[in-house]
Amino acid sequence: VKEKRTEYGESKSRKVSFAATSMQGWQLELEDTFVSKADIADDIHLFAVFDGHGGQEVAKFAQGHFEEELLKNQKFREKDYVAALQETFLRMDELMSTPQGMDELRTLSYHKIDKEAPFVT
Repeated sequence: VKEKRTEYGESKSRKVSFAATSMQGWQLELEDTFVSKADIADDIHLFAVFDGHGGQEVAKFAQGHFEEELLKNQKFREKDYVAALQETFLRMDELMSTPQGMDELRTLSYHKIDKEAPFVT
């Protein structure tokens, strides 16, 4: 399967333009996901690739929760972006370990069989 998924965008100020593309290639399934979002805060943009080595459902979980958790992070509000990113990645592990997180991972795992299934958040 050589289907590509491409997103384009730019910041409100038009100082940042971006494009992001993913392609399954010769693997059985595309396990990686990405976030490309301009202006999550004043002149702050989020670009991330979530590698699917932990499974496609783990990458999708991170894709669905990372921005929200980053924006809630106290270090982010204090403009300590390095610490905020580190804490937010650790937060993904914490969230996935909760009963609700485990349920969502199971749901995402179930839905990867059906390519038409909606993404669950």
